[in-house]
Amino acid sequence: MRRARTLAAALAALALACARPGTPSGGPADRRPPVVVEAEPAPLARVDDPSARVRFRFSERISERPARGLLDDAVMVSPLTGAVRVQHGSEELEVTIAGGLQPGLVYRVTVLPVIVDLFSNRMTDPFEIVFSTGGELHQNAVAGQALDRITGRPVADALVALLPSSPVPDTVRYLARTDQGGLFFFRYVPPERFRLVAFEDRNRNLTPDPSETQGSRGVLVPASDTLLTDVTLIAPDTTPPQLIRVEVTDSTTLRLVFTDYLDPAEVERAVVSVAPLDGDDPAPSVTRVLHPETLQTVRDSLAAARDSADGDAARPAGRVPGTGRTVTIPGQERGGLPGGIPLPRQELIATLSAPLVVERSYVVTATRVINVYDAQFGGGQDTIVRPAPPPPPPRPGADSTAAPPDTLDAPADSLDQPADTARLGFRAPAIRRRR
Repeated sequence: MRRARTLAAALAALALACARPGTPSGGPADRRPPVVVEAEPAPLARVDDPSARVRFRFSERISERPARGLLDDAVMVSPLTGAVRVQHGSEELEVTIAGGLQPGLVYRVTVLPVIVDLFSNRMTDPFEIVFSTGGELHQNAVAGQALDRITGRPVADALVALLPSSPVPDTVRYLARTDQGGLFFFRYVPPERFRLVAFEDRNRNLTPDPSETQGSRGVLVPASDTLLTDVTLIAPDTTPPQLIRVEVTDSTTLRLVFTDYLDPAEVERAVVSVAPLDGDDPAPSVTRVLHPETLQTVRDSLAAARDSADGDAARPAGRVPGTGRTVTIPGQERGGLPGGIPLPRQELIATLSAPLVVERSYVVTATRVINVYDAQFGGGQDTIVRPAPPPPPPRPGADSTAAPPDTLDAPADSLDQPADTARLGFRAPAIRRRR
C-alpha cells in the first residue's frame, strides 16, 4: 500500500515537471527571440469597421509578463483616441481601443521590444503596422533625438507626443517612444502645426505632468517630406540661481559659481560689479560676462591667430590634424548640443578692465542671473582677495656665490687621522756590533 502511494506521488511530480516550460533534457537551448509572423489588419489597409481589433501573431508561445511594465504598455497606438487594452493569447496579442477606431485617421500600432517567450528571450526590434480609417496616407515623417539638457546625452525610453499647437478638446495625440539611443520618429502625420513634447512618463499616464522631466518645441509637419528635429529634456525648477562663491582665476578674470545650471543664451545678460571692501580707491570695472565655453573659444581664436602669424612650423602639434582626421571647430571637442549650443554650466566668467590689487579685499555682486529652467532674478554677493603671487623658482644655472662654500665647514682631510709613525716617538732598535 505504501509502495503504491509512493509510486503515485512520483508520477504526479513527473507530470508536473513535464507541464512546466523549460528546455527538454538533452536538447539544444532555445535562444531565438519571438518575432511577429502575421498582423491584422494588413499593412496600409483601409478599415471601415470601428469595432475592428488589431492582432499580432508570434512565431512561438509568448509570456504574459513583458520584460518591462504592464502588458497594456507593451503596445503603443498613435494617434491615441482611447484607452488601450492588450489581451494575451498563447501565441498572439489582441489590441482593443476604448470607443473603437475613429474615422478619418491613420493609425500606427507598434509592439515594443518588451515581449519575451517562455525561455525569457526578448524581442530585438519593435514591430508596427499602419492602416487607415479614411485618413490620407501622407508620405512624411518626423524624426529626431531626445537629449538631456544638462549632459547632452540621449534619453532612452522617453515618451514623445505631437500635440495640437493650441489646446482643443477631443483632439488626438500622436505618440512615439525613444529607443536606447534617444531616437524617435513619426510617420503618416497630418501636415499641421504641432507642439512636440518629450517627457519621462514616470506614472505611465501618457501625459506630460508638471513634475516630470520634459522639453518641448513647435514644429510644422510637411506634407511629403521628413522633418528632422531634436528636443532637450530638463527637470522643472522654479528657484532662482544663487551665488555660491567667486574665484580669482587670474589678475583680470573672475569665476562665479552658482547653485543651478545657467542658461547659456542668457549668461551675457547677467550684471556683475566689483567694489572695494574698504577705502576710496576705485575698483576695476567688469568689461564682459561670458559663458566658459565662449571664453575658451575666444582664447582658441587668439591662439590660432598667433599660430597663423608665426607660421605652420610654430603651431602646436594638437592643432595640426593627423592623417584621416578632420578639423574641429573651437570648443567642439568639449561637447555641446546640435546646432552649436553649449551645454549649461554652473558658472560664468567676468573679465576686468584692470588687474586687481594684490591682497586687497573686494565685494563682487551678481544680479539678473537666469538658470536653465528659466527661473530669473538670481544672484548674490561674495568677498574676494587677490593673493600675492608665489616667489619665482630659482633659474637653472644661477650664480653660486650665495651657495655655501664647498670646504669651509668640511673637516680637514687628515687632521683627525692617526699620526704618522714618525710622530709617535717610535725609534728603531739599535744594532749592536760584536767584538
